[in-house]
Amino acid sequence: MKRCVLFCLAVLLVVSLLACGKTPPETKGKLKIVATVFPLYDFARNLCGDCGEVSLLLKSGASAHSYEPTPQDLIAISQSDLFLYVGGESDEPIEAMLVSAEREASRSLRLIDAITPIAEADEPEESDEHIWTSPACAKRIVTAIAESLCAQSPENADTILQNRDTYLAALAELDAGYRAFAAKGHTLVFADRFPFAYLARDYELDCLAAVSGCGEDGEPSASRLSELIRTVREKRIPTVFYTETSDQRIANSVSAECGCKTALLHSCHNLTRTEQNEGSDYLSLMRRNLETLNAAFD
Repeated sequence: MKRCVLFCLAVLLVVSLLACGKTPPETKGKLKIVATVFPLYDFARNLCGDCGEVSLLLKSGASAHSYEPTPQDLIAISQSDLFLYVGGESDEPIEAMLVSAEREASRSLRLIDAITPIAEADEPEESDEHIWTSPACAKRIVTAIAESLCAQSPENADTILQNRDTYLAALAELDAGYRAFAAKGHTLVFADRFPFAYLARDYELDCLAAVSGCGEDGEPSASRLSELIRTVREKRIPTVFYTETSDQRIANSVSAECGCKTALLHSCHNLTRTEQNEGSDYLSLMRRNLETLNAAFD
């Protein structure tokens, strides 16, 4: 209840600012882009180059599943030239603000509309939000963002389209690498939550996870854990995987039981401060994931 009241007050603040005429002035100079999660932020900054200022709402190391927009976040969205968001359950409060503030549709881009969504395993009425975990989906997302950026800044269209083509070429290389791995027919066991539904679908990967969805409070049932252990033993799977937000408890348990290794696959939804300082980005993380997958079955 407290969260709902605070958010309603924040929405009223933004709407009142807009009603008082404090709408964004016409863009002069660099485009102002705001993104909710790291992959959208990273795509936009690669597409814009020097012609845009891209900001990320999600703080370093924070989870999108527990993110709550602050009044400052809502004001930043209202003053941006283009707002990028996924459009899943986590973004429902922000979508309510966009409707209340009567924001122009052309200045907000709901990226789940750029791909064919997958229903959440544990909430079939909701769509899985991790749309960027597949390079095949990422190509469609990048194309959609580039189109919106060109519409907002026609004078920079040549630069944006050139950057788009360069980035799509890098994604095509990733796509080919994942397809080559998928052709080997390995079974992937995730002793953790599972944010890779789009990767599994687009590359026809055989995957088994301890928790089918990606909720914060997901815990495997005893029968699912037994199934994981049985699968690892029967197929002699050398490595089980966990994600960057995991405490590795389940992975370590399966490893101890089966004598297999454990390895990290990064969902890319956000970066820690250390990863940012190291210069990690979507492409480097997805390349590292591919290297990890190939090494896991050598």
